[in-house]
Amino acid sequence: RKEAEEALKKEASALAKELRKANRAVEKSEAEAARIRDELESSMEEARTEAEEARKEAEEALKKEASALAKELRKANRAVEKSEAEAARIRDELESSMEEARTEAEEARKEAEEA
Repeated sequence: RKEAEEALKKEASALAKELRKANRAVEKSEAEAARIRDELESSMEEARTEAEEARKEAEEALKKEASALAKELRKANRAVEKSEAEAARIRDELESSMEEARTEAEEARKEAEEA
């Protein structure tokens, strides 16, 4: 009976030792999982921050580009208006010159008829 008790004590002691060892391994694993989770959360936050900064930079670049394009468009529109005004001035001058030439030709024809 004593031998059986002794064997049971040894078995219980060995099992307790294994249990403590297993518990330490679980604690180690949990600590490692927590460390990995913290690292992952930190990395994700960093990635979100970088993505937000990149989005803001892209938005700023687009605004600058749009502003530059709008400026170019206004410049082109002014050039078109200037060209149209110049074309209208030349057309008016041409019509006036043609009217003057017709009048002079009519006068010359009358003079030739009278002569």
